[in-house]
Amino acid sequence: MHRQAARRQCSLSARDGGAASSLPEVPARSNRERKFTYGNNSMPQLLDLKQKRASHIRTMQNIVDKVQTEGRSTMTKAERDDHQGLMLKVNELTDTIEAIEATEGIARSLDETRSGIDSNGNRGAGSTPLMPGELRALGADERLADIIPGESRHAGFDMPKYLKGIVTGNWRGAEEERAVMTEGSLGNGGYTVPAQYAAQWIDLARNQTFTKKAGAKLVPMDSNSLRYPRQLSDPAMSWRGENVAISSNGLTFDAVTFQTKTLAAIVSMSVELFEDSAPQASQIVVNALTKGFAVEMDRVAFRGSAGNGEPVGIVNVAGTNSITNGTDGAVIANYDQLQDALADVATNNGNPENCAIVMSPRSFYKFGKLKDTQTNPLRIPSTLQNVPQYMTSIVPNNLTVGASTDCSQIVVGDWNESAFGVRTNLTIEATRVGSDGTNNAFSQLQVLIRGYLRCDFQVFRPNWFTVISGVR
Repeated sequence: MHRQAARRQCSLSARDGGAASSLPEVPARSNRERKFTYGNNSMPQLLDLKQKRASHIRTMQNIVDKVQTEGRSTMTKAERDDHQGLMLKVNELTDTIEAIEATEGIARSLDETRSGIDSNGNRGAGSTPLMPGELRALGADERLADIIPGESRHAGFDMPKYLKGIVTGNWRGAEEERAVMTEGSLGNGGYTVPAQYAAQWIDLARNQTFTKKAGAKLVPMDSNSLRYPRQLSDPAMSWRGENVAISSNGLTFDAVTFQTKTLAAIVSMSVELFEDSAPQASQIVVNALTKGFAVEMDRVAFRGSAGNGEPVGIVNVAGTNSITNGTDGAVIANYDQLQDALADVATNNGNPENCAIVMSPRSFYKFGKLKDTQTNPLRIPSTLQNVPQYMTSIVPNNLTVGASTDCSQIVVGDWNESAFGVRTNLTIEATRVGSDGTNNAFSQLQVLIRGYLRCDFQVFRPNWFTVISGVR
């Protein structure tokens, strides 16, 4: 779900052609990003699933209408049980529908990334080629592959075929990939994927990150260090009288420095399995590396600590706003702290409408279980209903705060004011004779595949982010 789609406030019933529901918890679910895995063995028809979901929503609305028609302020126990049971079914159907749509979306994204043309026949928003030395930050709807110079940047390069050829030496049906291999040979068993092709892979990895969905930008780098200007404060405007000097305003700038760090992974596989199942094995390796890089980029963006050569993430960046939950943390009880976090952003002249909320799955579902004094689902405040919420397992639930060891964190902020700086080259190496310290490729008849790219993460306006800590 891209940021623009996530920001739309549309009820499930309206999306499925049913009657609009006044229930707060159902439309609120459409604002929250979920990540699921869905198998291809028994994929239901989307139309049937959506019709079932719309039917359940209409039944829920009928229960509410009956209570209002009879002049009651609360539901009976039987009505509440029926309503909550239907809501669970709606949520389960939504999970399945979103998983199927996400699976289809990944396939479309792959096709679009390779071609540089979207489903409407349009080239990406950032299609003007990047000039040497140019500073440019790509938004969530822009692709790196669209701006890398070179006539062949949208050719039919296939990363799994490329990997299969490197490992097996069999380039049948992969002539273009072999030409790329020859061009990018390092002479030591490794190959640098040329920039216009590496950009396609980087786009695929980025598409799987919550940071992109939340709005984080991408800054292409042509060296290991890049200074990027940022605005620290807004101008202080003043009125002046005739012949009175204009006072200096408070607008200040400085720069953040993207300093590349190396993100690497090694995948091992038996030679027999790779040779017998190629190109499927190649696709599995590419998918694993893509997903692995995406998860780790998300992790450092949220809570990187600068240790082990990793970038500094939001929760450890100096200058962010902070909300704590006492000496030992506190259990989620309402939406107040989320609103306080948005207020922090607004107080610093940020726009809460550009913000997104990132939390762990545990916190995400605890908010969903909040009840009012009548044990009805707690209504989400109007100030939060249009703010996208994303859950991700990279947010821990085992942080120590005082005597508590089960605490988590929530980040609320304008992720447009953050960015990954990425070198536009990717190195893939394969060996049958090396060792990764655990596996000896030669003696165990394995192939070791190593991939790495170099990147960094920076925050432009730290005070447009609020970190809520001690969340239980």
